[in-house]
Amino acid sequence: KQQKTSMAIFSLISLTLVSTAMANLGCEDFSYNNCHDPPATQELHVGSLDECIQNCDLFGSFDQCDFIMFYGSGRDENCHIISGDGSPDEEMAKYLAACRVVGQPMKKDGGSCMEGPLGECATALCSPGCESCAADKCSGYHGSQCQKIGEPGETSPGLPNYTACLSYCTLQMLSNPWTYLAYDLEAQECICYLDEKVDCAVDVVRFGTTMAEVTDCQA
Repeated sequence: KQQKTSMAIFSLISLTLVSTAMANLGCEDFSYNNCHDPPATQELHVGSLDECIQNCDLFGSFDQCDFIMFYGSGRDENCHIISGDGSPDEEMAKYLAACRVVGQPMKKDGGSCMEGPLGECATALCSPGCESCAADKCSGYHGSQCQKIGEPGETSPGLPNYTACLSYCTLQMLSNPWTYLAYDLEAQECICYLDEKVDCAVDVVRFGTTMAEVTDCQA
């Protein structure tokens, strides 16, 4: 009887930890690391992310800004204006797709499964499917060159693709308080984490996204 009570208490604590950790998870919590900086159309020194966004608005008015990369520290020319042959959506997606490490929550705060960055969906526990972030209000803002904060919860080497990692960490949620994953595409290493906390050196903002929207996504 005492053992059953202890198990029940443990299960309740685990569920509470999961619910607390998932309290504010969503599409804004994607993170990227080991990314390759694209050539910039302009490299400017600005005083803030807001000022960098305003410069993108200016250059974008004559099709010379698809997205910006704002470096919080370490660079004098800290605002990079990026412009390519595709649309702003396509050019920012191209940059993010070249990043070696991608992180995201497995589920949103409402409990629905989240798609991966290229539409991947976990193969277990996600009926009737995964929610896309393509039309989300935070799709125009991401952090890159992000270092994950906190100890890894569960690591699985040798998973062949992102879908396998997403499926693995989603399944692990049944018996563990993990809510977030990071997948190294080159090393094929999948790590499940307790929370979404990351430290990102670069703010990536698509043309047309306002500072107010970015602030809302950062909250």
